[in-house]
Amino acid sequence: RDRAGINHSEHCRKRITDALKETIAGQARLDREGGEPTEGQGSASSGTTEAFNRGVAASAAPPTGQKRKSEGGGDEQRAEVPPTEARSEPQKRKATESTEGMIEELTAQEREDFIASVQGKTNPTCDLEDDLWEEKFFDENTGKQLPLEGVKQARTEEIETINTMGVWEVIPRPPGEKTIGARWIDINKGDSPHMKLRSRLVAQELKRKKDYREGEDQVCVLFIDVKKAHFWSPVRRRLLVELPPEAGEDKTKVGLLKRSLYGTRDAPSNWEHAIKDVMESIGFKQGVSNPCLYVHDEFSLRCNVHGDEFTVVGSYDKLQRLIKELKKAWTIEVRGILARPGSRLPNVCHKISVLNHLVSWTEHGIELEADPRRVELVLEQLGLEKAAPVATPLVKSKGDEEEVPLTDQEAGYYRSVAMRIGYLSMDRPDMLRTVRELAKGLKAPTSFHWSLLKRAARYLKGVPRLVQLIPNQDSFSIIQCWSDTDHAGCVRTRKSTTGSVIQLGRSVIKATAKGQAVIALSSGEAEYCGLISTASAALGEQAMLADWNISCPVCVNMDATTGMSIGSRRGLGKVKHIDTCFLWVQDLVDRQRIRLKKVNTGDMLADIMTKPLDAGTIRKFLS
Repeated sequence: RDRAGINHSEHCRKRITDALKETIAGQARLDREGGEPTEGQGSASSGTTEAFNRGVAASAAPPTGQKRKSEGGGDEQRAEVPPTEARSEPQKRKATESTEGMIEELTAQEREDFIASVQGKTNPTCDLEDDLWEEKFFDENTGKQLPLEGVKQARTEEIETINTMGVWEVIPRPPGEKTIGARWIDINKGDSPHMKLRSRLVAQELKRKKDYREGEDQVCVLFIDVKKAHFWSPVRRRLLVELPPEAGEDKTKVGLLKRSLYGTRDAPSNWEHAIKDVMESIGFKQGVSNPCLYVHDEFSLRCNVHGDEFTVVGSYDKLQRLIKELKKAWTIEVRGILARPGSRLPNVCHKISVLNHLVSWTEHGIELEADPRRVELVLEQLGLEKAAPVATPLVKSKGDEEEVPLTDQEAGYYRSVAMRIGYLSMDRPDMLRTVRELAKGLKAPTSFHWSLLKRAARYLKGVPRLVQLIPNQDSFSIIQCWSDTDHAGCVRTRKSTTGSVIQLGRSVIKATAKGQAVIALSSGEAEYCGLISTASAALGEQAMLADWNISCPVCVNMDATTGMSIGSRRGLGKVKHIDTCFLWVQDLVDRQRIRLKKVNTGDMLADIMTKPLDAGTIRKFLS
C-alpha cells in the first residue's frame, strides 16, 4: 500500500520503528537510512524519527524526476503528490502546547479535509491500530472485563464451528428483504484465576413396562452437555441474518440460515424437535406433562433435558450405551457420571458442578448446593463485604416505614441484585419469603425496599451456604405436601401469602412462597386458597412422575381445621362469594386423588415460607 504523504504521530512512528527492528531486513533499513542526513531536517529531530521517516518514504518512493521535500521545519518528510492529486495545503503550523495553537492547527486540518472531500479526494491516513483504541470486552453476567486475546479466540472458534456445521449460507443481500441483527455474548464460565471463555453469536430476533432392576452400586447419574446445541436443529422457516465482521464478508452479503441460531424465536422449538427425533430413534418416550422428560422402558433410564444439558439416571452399563448412541447424533461432552461413594465402577465421580449447582454423593445421600459465588457477588454489588451479619433475613413490617422513591439508576441496581437473590432462593428455602417482599418493589422500588435488600444481603453474609440433603432411602410411596398461609400478612394490600413444600419420602423436591391474588375474608378462606395452590403444584409433580412410570398418591398436610373443612365438603357452604371454578379440589378430595391430613402448627414445614420467623425456628424447619 502506498504510504507516502501520511502524517504519522509520534506513537505511530515508534510502533513502526519497533516493528522494523524485529526483522533483519528492517533493522538493516534503519541502520542504512539512519546514517544518511536528510536536507531540511532540524536539529530537534531524533535519529529514530529520521530513520522512520526515510523508511516510510522509501517504501513508496516517487517516480524518477520527482523531488522529495521536507516541510514544517523538517520534522516530518512527505513525498510530493502527483499533479492530478495535488491539493492546496497551507504551511503546517508550528506545534505548540498552547490551547490556541492546538485549536488553530485543528481548524486548519478540518478545513483542508473538508475541501478535499468536496473535490472527491482522499487524504492519506495511517491504518495502524492504536493501543489506546483497542476494543474492550466484558462478561455478560458479571460485567467484569475479559482479556482481549481470549475473547477473540473464543469468537474465532464460534465462527469456525458455524462454518463447519453449515449454520448459514452466504448469499448476496436480497434487495428489500428483512434481515435480523446479531451480537456477541461473551461469558467466563470459569473463575478469575482459571478463565474459561465462551463466545456465542446470538440473533437479535427476540424482543428465552418392564421392571428392570440393577444392583444399588450400578445406579448412577449421567450429566451430558451437547456442544453447539441449536446448530444441530434445522430451521423451519426462511431467515436472513446480518453477518458479523469476523465472518469475513462485506455488507453486500447476508446469511441464509440453514440451522437454528441462538436468539431466534423458534430456536428452542427447533431444538426440542431435534431432541425428540434423536431420543425416540433410540427407544425413549417423551413425557406428556413435560416435553423435557424422557423414559426408556426397556433399559429403565429416566432423562431430564434442560436446554443443552441432559441428566439421566440408570444403571452404569445402560448409561454407557446411551453415550455411544448420542455421540452418533451430536457432539457431546460427558460432564461426569455421579456414583455412590465406594463404587468400583470406572471413570465415575462423587462431586460435580451442574447448572451452577454443586452436587455431591456422600454416605448420607446426595447433597445439592447453590454456587457460593452468587452470595459473594451480592455482597460485592452492595459493598457489604465487611458488614455485620444478621440472624434473620426478614423482620415484620409495621407499615409506617419511610418510602422515598429510588432514582432510575438506583432502581436498576435494586432490580439487578434482587433478581440475583431471587435466583439464589430456588435453592434457599430460608430466602423465599424475603424474595417475595423484594419482588413487590421491582416495579417502583423505594428506600424501604432498599433496606430490605441490604438486610437480606447481611443475612447471606452470616449464612452464605445452605446444603440440601437428598437422603438415602429405599423407596417412597406418596407425594407428601405441606400447605400454610399467613392471612392478610401484607399490611399494605392485606393479601395473604401461601407457603408450599413438596416431599418424596424424606426428600424435599419443591418449596414455594406465593402471594394470593384475592383478598381472603377469613383465615379459613385463605387456607383453602393455599390448599388450591399446593394441590395444583402437587398434581404437576404427580404428572411428571407418571411420565417416568412412577405412580404416587398425594397427601396435603394442613394446620387449619377450617381450611380442611372447606376442602373436604361438597359445595360452597357459607363461603358463597368463592367462585365455583375453585371447587375442583373438593372433587379430587371426594374421589380420593388427594388426601388431607391435620398436623400441629409447630410441625408445619411450610411456616418458614409464610412469615418472618426467629433464627431458632428457621434452623428447626431447615433441619
